[in-house]
Amino acid sequence: MIRHQYKLVAAVVVAVVFVGLLVTVFQPFQYRASVQVLVIEQANGVDAYSAIRSAEKINTNLSHIVYTSSFREKALSSALSSNTVLPTDPIKRQKAWAKSVKAQTISETGILKVDVYRADRQEAMALAGAVAAVLSTSGAEYLGSGSVLIKIVDQPVSPNYPVKPNVVLNLAASIALGLLLSIGYILLTAHEQEEAQSRDRLDSELAAVDYPVVAPVTTDAVVLPGIVTDQPSRPDVVPVRHSTVAPTKQALVAAESSDDEPTDAFYKMLFPDKQ
Repeated sequence: MIRHQYKLVAAVVVAVVFVGLLVTVFQPFQYRASVQVLVIEQANGVDAYSAIRSAEKINTNLSHIVYTSSFREKALSSALSSNTVLPTDPIKRQKAWAKSVKAQTISETGILKVDVYRADRQEAMALAGAVAAVLSTSGAEYLGSGSVLIKIVDQPVSPNYPVKPNVVLNLAASIALGLLLSIGYILLTAHEQEEAQSRDRLDSELAAVDYPVVAPVTTDAVVLPGIVTDQPSRPDVVPVRHSTVAPTKQALVAAESSDDEPTDAFYKMLFPDKQ
């Protein structure tokens, strides 16, 4: 079924891919710069596993501190990030910072990774260096503990090509969406056509059956001499003709003197012509 409609599938996929590429092209391209810092808790009598677990907890706190306005202004005031410009409105400034900086903890390592996204590659690397510098110099201050040591273990690095938008991912998603839409449309229309054919086939089968025709039974008024009765018109029933002649005096006397049963005398009275 789908094999016979490959042209429709191809047309839908091409259309969706074209729209996806247009959306990708009109999105602003951004470079990513990554930096990593190692958090070490300087505590005596603590085993390595407990120290790493404690460092992960500290990194979780630092990943939230990175998005605070205090940390943001310290990083932006650094000489390394002098080229970074954000909106002056506080709400828009905070949103722009949240889109530009992403902090995440690498599990079971005690390392905090910070990714910075900017339209200019050099600007992204400079801002990533500023964030790492603030973490290493003021991180313990934000944590309120002097026993925490934060060291930069990886200097800012950035690929030579933009990472946003992800052209390969958008292309794959467009192809998958096009296949899903086209196949879904084909299956839906095939189901509707099958139902319509089933209804037509059932109607034709019913029309071909020779059902017996039953005549309706009507009630006609049967007019008899002197009596009108309503009874079904049946060919096997012969209406009884009732006499309209009143019984004579002789008939009544004969009925009274008769030795027959009362019913016989009454019958003779009503129907003298049947005697």
